[in-house]
Amino acid sequence: MGARVIGTVGPQGSGKTEVAKILESLGNPVVRMGDAVWEETRRRGLEVNEENVGRVAEDLRRVYGPAAVARLCIPIVEERRRTARGVMIDGIRSGKEVEEFRRAFGMDFRLIAVHADREVRFSRVTSRGREDDVRDEAEFEMKERREMGWGLGEAMDMADFSINNSGSLEDLRRRVEEIYPKLMGRGVRVRVEAEVRPTESQNKVEQAIRKVFPDLRLGMSGGRMAGGSGDIDSLSNLRRMLRQQAILDAARSIMISNLTENRTSFMINKQVAYVGRVSFTDGESPLGPITVTLEAEDPERLIDYLAPRTEGGKPVAEIEYL
Repeated sequence: MGARVIGTVGPQGSGKTEVAKILESLGNPVVRMGDAVWEETRRRGLEVNEENVGRVAEDLRRVYGPAAVARLCIPIVEERRRTARGVMIDGIRSGKEVEEFRRAFGMDFRLIAVHADREVRFSRVTSRGREDDVRDEAEFEMKERREMGWGLGEAMDMADFSINNSGSLEDLRRRVEEIYPKLMGRGVRVRVEAEVRPTESQNKVEQAIRKVFPDLRLGMSGGRMAGGSGDIDSLSNLRRMLRQQAILDAARSIMISNLTENRTSFMINKQVAYVGRVSFTDGESPLGPITVTLEAEDPERLIDYLAPRTEGGKPVAEIEYL
């Protein structure tokens, strides 16, 4: 395993920099994407304030593409990975930047989305006195629209972990420390999707997915409901169901047969999932299947974790993935 690269993404005032500080206190140096933009702003002879920094960031993305700032940061991250167990990237703003970091660092890259109530965020940014912060409601709303235009919402949907930071710093530290072992452990990326056909209820498709994967963040795009996670716990209900239904051998066989490099995939019957059971399918079902793709740093171990070998219908050995 290489040194972990942990990114934070979130709207202004959500507390992503506080998350970075907590992880830094645990021994992970921080690369701040905003610093690269601040430096470019100064290089152009401009005062560092919210308006100028925003314009320079937009100009960099316009000239060099939506992942321009990410590309500036990658060599810095690589250098710090040489001597650290993990490196923090603070301030990701778009899905294109997430894709750039995932191309560069693969399964070593983990993304945390940081959320907070709008009123809480506005109060924070208008009281902390940072050079590039907004000063009133109009500037706050302008920055909200600009960041969403960059693809902030898409980036947050791509996160492996999600933290609500509407509370205290003590609450935030506790949440970060809870997920820290997963951030630093073996990587896993879960992707679940299903077509929502014109004759189907979107709510029922969501319920079918949630009966097997209750903790996924789900959304609609192009007629498909999809969700993902980087948390091994998002597979805990599936793992339990495979044991309850005594279908470990079938699950293991399908996962192994579909194993390619660092990922495996399988399909389950959507109608059966709706009643809280798992039934594997080859895709031939009236309403289409739920497709599950698992990408893992150690895919064989992940399969052993989900569906171990059995003797007499009982698991030979149970293991932890982390």
